[in-house]
Amino acid sequence: MSSSSHSSSSSYYNSSASSSTSSQLSDNTHATSILEGHVPPEVPLAVFDKIIFGTGPLQLDQLADKLSERYATFARDVAESTNTVSDLMHMLNGISKLYQEHYGLASNQRVEFVEHSHAPLLHHPRKSTSMRPPLIAVSSRVAHSYRSCRPEDSESNAIAWHHVLAAVYTNGSAEDCHPIDRCASFLGALNQARPDMPGSLALTTTRRASCFLWSDAADVYSSHPTAWADSTTLAYLLRFVHRLYEPLAVDGTVKLDRPSYDLAGVSRAEPPQHCREPVWLVGDDKGVEYRIAAVLDVGRPWTHRNWVAVSTQCRAPGVEDFVDCPRKVVKDCWSKITSEDIAESAILEHIHADGDFPGVCRVLSSFLVPGHEGAEGLQSVRFPDLRVEGRRKHRMVLDGAGKDLYTCASILEFLMVMYDVIEVLRRLHEHRGVLHRDISIRNVLLAPDNAGGQGDSKTIRDILAYKYPAVRAEQGPRCVLIDFDNAFWKGKMSDSSLQSAVVRRCRSVRGAG
Repeated sequence: MSSSSHSSSSSYYNSSASSSTSSQLSDNTHATSILEGHVPPEVPLAVFDKIIFGTGPLQLDQLADKLSERYATFARDVAESTNTVSDLMHMLNGISKLYQEHYGLASNQRVEFVEHSHAPLLHHPRKSTSMRPPLIAVSSRVAHSYRSCRPEDSESNAIAWHHVLAAVYTNGSAEDCHPIDRCASFLGALNQARPDMPGSLALTTTRRASCFLWSDAADVYSSHPTAWADSTTLAYLLRFVHRLYEPLAVDGTVKLDRPSYDLAGVSRAEPPQHCREPVWLVGDDKGVEYRIAAVLDVGRPWTHRNWVAVSTQCRAPGVEDFVDCPRKVVKDCWSKITSEDIAESAILEHIHADGDFPGVCRVLSSFLVPGHEGAEGLQSVRFPDLRVEGRRKHRMVLDGAGKDLYTCASILEFLMVMYDVIEVLRRLHEHRGVLHRDISIRNVLLAPDNAGGQGDSKTIRDILAYKYPAVRAEQGPRCVLIDFDNAFWKGKMSDSSLQSAVVRRCRSVRGAG
């Protein structure tokens, strides 16, 4: 699998960009489309345990002894089971209940495993994503909300993606073949649906063994299998459950709005908690929080995986109520650590170094998302001996005032916009040494009438004003260029990278034809 960045074909200002015209996909089809032949690297179980599960509290060893006594016959039971999914669910819920009681956690803090193969999960930002994992882990209150619904109520008999903590995929046949592809594909989709979780866990099982998976922005990894008959397997499962209570990392700047959690005072007209659409709150480096109105785009898993959303409400630090604000676009990107100096955020900072560059999207805020306990940036995990480049999460808050190019009132207005596009591209190359390299109808916006920003160039309105007095000059370009993910920066990037990008683009065009 190539780890290079891939630009989305959809504009991150277009609210319909997250929709897809493709039909609903089965798990297997979706696995193929995401993995594209890539085989997740297999990691020794001891290494996976050290990097992902960590040391954990000392009391875990005591709990592991209790589990060995309680589930002493599980290896034989699962081999002879007529319903491996149900038996596995009861065992995992038993482990979770034991964990919750041992650490004195409230019952509504328990993690529960529920069956979900009957219906696809709800509200994925990519509308075509349709997955039915056999088991999912969710909070106890979500599980309670889910079980409280009537089975015949088709609108509430499924759980939303943003509640999922982990998944379990099983193979109940006699073959000892783990469903790694389906599980890895699910994790890639979960990464897209959970901007608050930098990485996600999953479990695959057969009648003989279990296997753990981890997915983050860098790659998806699987552990070596551990046999049910092995005395350490239950201890690994306990550590897996522990990680659901204590995640390896979280993005503290992204959270769900309170109504998504509140059960008190919910009116009958509102859908139950487990199937509501998510409302995300995203913070910037100054403590301002933006309430997300829509997720516009999510990038491919295991690349820079842009997560792009729009907001029209915000609140200042220490303020409880949100207020309306000019349209903003929030764009998260997992950049390779070795290439951060040529990432989109760095290119836009360079473009606007001497003030706002007319005709290019304005950056209101750009920063490295803070890591756990003061770590320098939120980043992907690193497994020794694997040549996978690490990534760190960057966020930009952009001016979202531009309009979709389809809103041009006439062919004349469209041609005026395109004239200014050419002029802005010329000035970018001449004054900043930057080539956009991805001009498309979705990466060019119609500038608002009050955009301003003239610069030293002649825009189409300056030229027309000589002949048509009704046209006002010095109003700035009619266009706004966005999405500089694939831009070339002369002096910072090698010429060979420019040539290779052209070759890749030509091949993709030929392949599409």
